[in-house]
Amino acid sequence: MVTAAERMERRIAEGLERHEARKTVEKGGGGGDNGGMDDLAPRIAVLEHIAKDTAETLKGIQAELRDTSKEIQTELRDMRKDMNAEFKAIRQEGLKVAIWLLSAGVVAFGALFGLMAHGFKWIG
Repeated sequence: MVTAAERMERRIAEGLERHEARKTVEKGGGGGDNGGMDDLAPRIAVLEHIAKDTAETLKGIQAELRDTSKEIQTELRDMRKDMNAEFKAIRQEGLKVAIWLLSAGVVAFGALFGLMAHGFKWIG
């Protein structure tokens, strides 16, 4: 497998080869120093390589973000289902406790009423 450094070295070498090939075709004239453009081709090759690697990296990051987003959505959906089940169980238990307390209150009221009725001689 070719590493990023090896690809960059290859691109630089290709750029240098193209640059050397262009030197033989260069037209004469001017100051003779090519205006400082001798090292432009390899520099552009490096920049092109950096841009390509950056684009590939961004594609990878986007794919990872999509996968992570899907995982988070799935986990949240599962958590909501679990929470709804838990709340339903809590409501059912609360209803049972409320019924028990109401029943206990009715029994206590009946017992107190019976005791008062006996005390006031309403019953034997």
